[in-house]
Amino acid sequence: MHNTILLAIILLLKLATSHADIAPEETSIESLGQPTNDWFINRSGAGAYLFDSSDGNMLGLLSLTSYTPAVAVSRSRGEVYAAESYLSRNQRGDREDVLSIYDITTL
Repeated sequence: MHNTILLAIILLLKLATSHADIAPEETSIESLGQPTNDWFINRSGAGAYLFDSSDGNMLGLLSLTSYTPAVAVSRSRGEVYAAESYLSRNQRGDREDVLSIYDITTL
């Protein structure tokens, strides 16, 4: 019993002194440019992902509510439109319908 407690204390002290040097992540903003015919939007429960089918890369993410029935793209204006609904108490309450407009180059 005494040895088990002593071993646990030694392990805790060893864990407290061991750590890895992790470089902090740097953020940036990138521009996508004009949409092409290879771009498509894939809806999911967490939002909508913008993909380029020519190379398979994910280009961006639209944060949408689970009450977003439609997403449309205007290539001539470079905008994405999302018809969204919000409930004041998350799953119930007063409903508010909005049209969200996203710049496709920066999402």
